[in-house]
Amino acid sequence: SVLPPAAAMPVRRLPATASREDVAARLARGEPVIVEGGADAVAIDRGAWTVAALADALRGRRADLKTADAPGARDAWAGLATRDHMEELGPFLARLEEDDRYLHDWSLPARAPDLLGRLRRPRWLRRGELLRRCRGDGLSWVDAWPS
Repeated sequence: SVLPPAAAMPVRRLPATASREDVAARLARGEPVIVEGGADAVAIDRGAWTVAALADALRGRRADLKTADAPGARDAWAGLATRDHMEELGPFLARLEEDDRYLHDWSLPARAPDLLGRLRRPRWLRRGELLRRCRGDGLSWVDAWPS
């Protein structure tokens, strides 16, 4: 079956006590969910994920930055296309409020594995059911999660 556009699909809010099975099953079906306290379930130290902390942690690393003003571009995906190649991330993040570019789909395991120690997998994804259900031919993004 074809899922309706995300804007048309209602987002279910689940309590922090939602079972791992319930959350994983909804995500595997493509249902958008918000789990109350979800950021606390993922971040070991929320202060490490502020824009200022990330600007400092990613200083010296580079990435292609995306923009929404070129959806017809050859490399466009999810409505975003590359505007600037290999831009330094520290200065970009430091002036994030003034910038209309995006850091999109940038693999932490591949590009910033040291930041993974600041994350934990939420209990509803711990056994990897969602990623196992999503594995298959042509799904190279699965090994790049989280991004």
